[in-house]
Amino acid sequence: MVLLRVLRVESFETPDGELGRRIELVEERPARAPPVLPARAMSEEARLAHELAQSMFQAMQAQLPFFRVGRRIRIPKIVLFLTEAECDELGLDFNVNQVYDVKFSNGSIKFKRVE
Repeated sequence: MVLLRVLRVESFETPDGELGRRIELVEERPARAPPVLPARAMSEEARLAHELAQSMFQAMQAQLPFFRVGRRIRIPKIVLFLTEAECDELGLDFNVNQVYDVKFSNGSIKFKRVE
């Protein structure tokens, strides 16, 4: 069992001219925290350089989204290419940011929407 989030839903056309959907599901995991350097006695110059580097990093975190700590890592898991008819047969309405409990068992995949 794994929780997957719908990251992207796109439309496409099959070679036969049928309309379909490309559904991308990802697993989200917490990002690892950056390693903490051990504290040790520093010279005044080293301490000032360290404080400057910390303040620059904090400024980058505030301005640039990929520097933000606490983000979640998205791991691609399943990409479905389904025609509209297959989507109807499946009985699930995949929408962006919906979360599904996905079970892999005996050669089958089962989706259950998490409320």
